[in-house]
Amino acid sequence: MQGTVSDNSHFVVWERVNVSQNYDTMRIGNFHQNYCYQSNDRIDWGYWFVQVAADPSVSTSMAFTELSRMSFITNSPLPPDDKNQPRPCDDMTPALAVAWDLGVVSPGITLSRSLTLAYDQVYSINYFGTLMAPQWKQEFGSAEKMLAEVNRDELIMTMDSEDDRITSQLYAEGGSNYTTISSLAWRQATGATVAVYNYVTDETWMFMKEISSDGDVSTVDVVYPASPLFLWNYNHSFSPIKLILLPILNYANNETAKYGLNVPYNLSWAPHHLGTWPVCDLPPNRQEQMPMEESGNMLIMLAYLVKRDGDLSFLEPYWNLLSIWGQYLAASLPDPEDQLCTDDFEGPSPHNSNLAVKGMVGLRAYAYLLEKKKETKEAEELQKMDLNFTKIWWLDSMDGLTELHSRLQYNLHDTWSLKYNFLFRQVMNFTDIFTDEDITRELNFYMTRINEFGIPLDDRQAYTKADWQMWVAAMGTQDQFETITDLVYSFADKTPNMVPMTDWYYTFTAELKGFRARPVVGGFFSRMLLNYAVKA
Repeated sequence: MQGTVSDNSHFVVWERVNVSQNYDTMRIGNFHQNYCYQSNDRIDWGYWFVQVAADPSVSTSMAFTELSRMSFITNSPLPPDDKNQPRPCDDMTPALAVAWDLGVVSPGITLSRSLTLAYDQVYSINYFGTLMAPQWKQEFGSAEKMLAEVNRDELIMTMDSEDDRITSQLYAEGGSNYTTISSLAWRQATGATVAVYNYVTDETWMFMKEISSDGDVSTVDVVYPASPLFLWNYNHSFSPIKLILLPILNYANNETAKYGLNVPYNLSWAPHHLGTWPVCDLPPNRQEQMPMEESGNMLIMLAYLVKRDGDLSFLEPYWNLLSIWGQYLAASLPDPEDQLCTDDFEGPSPHNSNLAVKGMVGLRAYAYLLEKKKETKEAEELQKMDLNFTKIWWLDSMDGLTELHSRLQYNLHDTWSLKYNFLFRQVMNFTDIFTDEDITRELNFYMTRINEFGIPLDDRQAYTKADWQMWVAAMGTQDQFETITDLVYSFADKTPNMVPMTDWYYTFTAELKGFRARPVVGGFFSRMLLNYAVKA
């Protein structure tokens, strides 16, 4: 079974597992179970499970792939279980096979059969020396006990109910096209996450994989664009973004030693990521440094969690850390100078005005946290400072005579870029920095730059980012929102590249520029988050 090893020369073993008398269960996995020992897109540990309901009409087999295929082609019984193990995966490729005898099926009659596929990673993440098992094991204990509880009808009913709840809200907000692209984005964004149980602190954590652009663990400027989905769809007992941010805070707060690997974090800004999937072990000097980007991202997401839940207690261990990040932003604004931002694939962009917006919204978020902590004096001082920064931003960034808009960089005339970083100014209702007119003016200008499949990210190239377009769309009028949504839908419908949805494509051709399957498409839910935040 090639899905259980990173190298087909590795040895595999297989067996039948006694889950329940109601099921026929098989599993296969690497003979040498070395958990989370390497950073790789292909797993090399854990077990595939195939399970079917026990029934006289069903047969199962653990044998060579080719023999099982031939039995189907020739309408013959499945081969007997092969006992020659362990064996290299590429030696006849062992496989788990299932066959049903449907008898005589009359014309017009529809029959269906189902099986259960499961993968037990055993451990999902190596966090600075501590292996962390998937969260579901906290409830079930083992894959066998979990599989014994499988009830297909109940699962289908639960999923259908949840699908109906979500799609009805999406349709009410943006119609059919918005529902379609958001439904696609849902699976892609959630599929990039894993929930684990941290036995050191006795709590659930989550991690997000960047995918395709890198294999990084919990890249902060990937978590941030993906966050609207996870901030909108949550419950108080399971808040995904909070659970993703906790291990990042833990790392930045110099708490890794208790996990076995002491990696001191000594930077004055927030980290970029934790390591390369599934190993968290990155020292600060190997970070891809994005000081204003990541500090702003962290403070903004944390501020929204506090606004939504009314709870500061989870931040108690981290106030000194947040102060360092907040003071960094205060000292670095209003001009981020020559820093990387999340759109680093475009190359250097010094004096980036959109990054400056991120920093200013981030500083305001820090002031908000201080306000909630009853540190009113410092909060007010930072708010006044931030207001002054936004006035400077307006003077240094405005461009155009007949089409007033903001520049790509403070120092570049006749340029423009999508200012998606305004979104959390709206979500957090920070009306004391920037103005609604600033945002309206920007949206109106963007609508004059539309190509067949979208609005370019900025004036340098014809390509765009699907996630940032949907962030911008969220702030627009209903007509603007639907126009941009339809452009993104048209790209997804007509792109010639048959790959998991990209977020980076050309606006004239809908062709993929790069990236695929990334969780950042959680940003498609920005409109839902903004409307929820406004009504809350």
